[in-house]
Amino acid sequence: MRLPNPALLFPLVLALVACGGDDFESAQTSGSTTGGAADATSASADASTASSASSGAGGAGGGAGEGGQGGGAGGASDCTPVTLGEVLLLDAEPGGSSVAYALFGLDAAVEHALFVEFYDVAGPPTTGTFDLSLPPDDDYATCAHCLFAFEDVNGPTPTPYFQSGGNLVVTTADTEFTGVSGGNFDGVVLSEVTLTGTTTTPVPGGKCLSLSGSWVSTGG
Repeated sequence: MRLPNPALLFPLVLALVACGGDDFESAQTSGSTTGGAADATSASADASTASSASSGAGGAGGGAGEGGQGGGAGGASDCTPVTLGEVLLLDAEPGGSSVAYALFGLDAAVEHALFVEFYDVAGPPTTGTFDLSLPPDDDYATCAHCLFAFEDVNGPTPTPYFQSGGNLVVTTADTEFTGVSGGNFDGVVLSEVTLTGTTTTPVPGGKCLSLSGSWVSTGG
């Protein structure tokens, strides 16, 4: 079962934490990232107007893992190079896990996030190299290995990006869907998309991001 629309995970986590629940645990962050996450509630309400919320409720999540290590810029020459920062949150349930990271390389005046997600499409995740341009990973509705980014995630209309090329090299597989995973981004390109339910559609002539480096999450 798909987890909720990534744009809606920020306020969901914060609402549970504010109520004292332990289903989710916010990551230890500093400076503007922590403040920005707190502002995501109002941004997500606007984002849900811009796109339909995906089906399925998120399960209980563990504590956030350690932040992934951002690498050097790379990928398509006409795309904006981006890298990962600290872990922002983790959500997991049987059959799916999602870890959100701060995303750097875009406008520093606002905040951005990238979700690394795994789903049980044809069995539990395994280690290996996966071409993100091929089915089932070419659409968020069907992907087993999913990279979903939001530019200006706390703004009134966050811009969504989904994988369109490159390889995801998984060196630590989240076999139990607990948020424990790690690996590298090999020439990954994320293209601007529209989001209808869980279906992503590339925007003709839209923007793109070039993602390189690595990620690591230790779950909770």
